[in-house]
Amino acid sequence: MSRPDPDGSPPTSVESLQAVSNLLRQNVAELARNGPTLAQRVGGVKAAHTSPDQLVSVEVDAMGRLAAISFDAGIYRRPDAGALGRAVMEAVRQAQASAEAQVADVFGELVPRQMIKPQMAGDAEAAQRAMHEHYLPRERP
Repeated sequence: MSRPDPDGSPPTSVESLQAVSNLLRQNVAELARNGPTLAQRVGGVKAAHTSPDQLVSVEVDAMGRLAAISFDAGIYRRPDAGALGRAVMEAVRQAQASAEAQVADVFGELVPRQMIKPQMAGDAEAAQRAMHEHYLPRERP
């Protein structure tokens, strides 16, 4: 199968386009077969994280949205709103990273990981670049 031109333009040979088309068709067929199961698995993704000082615990869903937050009574013994805010944000970031990894594991059977992260972040350009690099890689010298 021929690869894209050195300038990165897509391949134009019929064989290259057919190969990419076949690969995409297989992925779509697999997704159609397993879609409901994958959706159920992703829907069940929850990730939790507790701050190192044990004062803040959070839980996020598969999309990284905050689902629960709790505070240990110790926050009243050390009232520092700035530190508490930083602890909450760090706990949320850690839980989001864990949820993202779980979702990537679910879809990793069908979609390369490098395409999942930008898609989840809503970065359409990065997702498109990752897809292009995966399906239409540049020739290596």
